[in-house]
Formats: sequence, C-alpha cells, structure tokens
Amino acid sequence: MSEFEYVATVVERSPKYVLGLTVEIVSYLDDDALAWWRKINGQTRFTFKQKCFFCSQGEVLYHQLIESILEKNETKATKTFSEMRSYCQKNFEDLTPTERWAHTALQLPGDIGGPKKKEIAKIITSKARGAVLETMCGFNSYFNNSSQIDSVTVIDYCREMLERYKFPKRRRILYNLEKVNRGKKMNFFEDCCFDTIGCWGTNYLSRLKPVFAEFYRILDHGGNVLVLENTHEGYHELVKRYFNPNRCATQLKIVGFNVTITHLRQLKTKWCFGEYYLVEGIK
Repeated sequence: MSEFEYVATVVERSPKYVLGLTVEIVSYLDDDALAWWRKINGQTRFTFKQKCFFCSQGEVLYHQLIESILEKNETKATKTFSEMRSYCQKNFEDLTPTERWAHTALQLPGDIGGPKKKEIAKIITSKARGAVLETMCGFNSYFNNSSQIDSVTVIDYCREMLERYKFPKRRRILYNLEKVNRGKKMNFFEDCCFDTIGCWGTNYLSRLKPVFAEFYRILDHGGNVLVLENTHEGYHELVKRYFNPNRCATQLKIVGFNVTITHLRQLKTKWCFGEYYLVEGIK
C-alpha cells in the first residue's frame, strides 16, 4: 500500500452517531449471571447509534440479550449478541486517540480560532501566494480563495478531517507528518514546488526540525512557511507539547529560514486561555 492516498470525494457526515447512546447490562444482572456472561463475552457496555435504539429492533435485541444471560442460554445469547452488534458502534473509550479526535471534531462548529476564524483566515490568506500547501489542516481551511493563490493542496493524517474539509475540490492527501520524523521524505512533492506552506498543528508533532527541513526542501526560494497556533490549545490526548512560538522560531532558523514572530493580541477573547502567535519563516 502506498504511504499516501488521495481523497477524491467528500462524504456527508452526520454528528448524530458521534458518541451514540451508551447503555450497560450490569445493573440488570445478578453476580452469578454476570460472571457467566463474562466467561462467554466480557463486554457489558454497548454504544448504540442514537436514533437506532429506543423503540427499535436494537432495543428489542438488547433486552433479549439480557434475558438470555439471565437464563444462561449460551446459544441464544451468542446469536442475539451477534445480531445486536449491527445496531452498535465502538465504545468511545475503546477508540484510539485519533479516532476519538475524529469523532469529537464532528460536533465542532469550526477548528482553531473559535469566534476569530474569519479573522485568522484573513491574516493567513493575505500572506499566501502561488502554489499553497496546507498541512495538518483539519476540516476548516485558513486559506480562502484569493487572486494571489493559484492552487491549494492539503494534508492531514485523519480521513474524517479530509472528508469534511471546507473546499472539497482541492487536492487532499491523507498523510501523517510523523513519518517524516521517522526518516521518511514527502517524495510525492518535488523540490521547490510550493510558494507558501501553512501548518496549524506543530503541537502534535514529536519533533519539529525534520518536518521544517522537509518544508524547506519543497518551498521555493523566497517562499514562506506560516505557523499559527495558540499556546494552550490542542486536543489533549494528541498534544506532544503546547505551542511555544520561540521554540518554533528556533527550529525554523536551524533549518535555514529567516523568522519573524507576531503576537496576535487581537485574537484574544475572554474564553481564550492562551495567546495566538504567527511564526513566519522566509526561505
């Protein structure tokens, strides 16, 4: 399998099944019945698709499962459990951190920036030109359509984000930048092929220098890399460290960029716990 993949279509995704309705059978069972069931199948918690439970066949099967456990009827319990699984989804706590982030993000009205999303996009778009690469994009682009921008290619490691990306006609690539930190190259990009690169998730990277070095390779001479983040934001299960603009600037300088740091004080709101900074590197 190729290490990168193009996502060609946008799939309509509904948040109604994001967390589902989670129910447990423990409260219905005595200790003896519970012990019997755990020898057959240890699962006692089930997350049903929200609109597929109450007054549905899913609910009927759920109660049939409880009855079969109380009866200690292994054949009936196994058959009912098998049928009931089609009405269930994976329990939230059993998902991987990436899967949890994808499911949680389905409920969000936007991505980074909260109520300041439009202002952030205006700042970022004004600094972009030519061929643009948006990395770790999430589903909410900060590169608006502009006469200065010829094309935008986007990268994210999460399929759900790419499926819901704001501009479905843009070239979208499913790729994890952590591969670069493990010695890989983004060989599907030629040297000096982009004029602007944006990155909105350095706090999710284990290291910055290898990724910034790869950005330097694929960025044309005179091009710029834009890193805009908040010092206290990020999905806690995936954050490697919280964003530090000075550390980010240092890593950019090490690989050859000329760097400026802009403190975006105007993005601060009373609901914002951190500060927003734009770190810009020029090749």
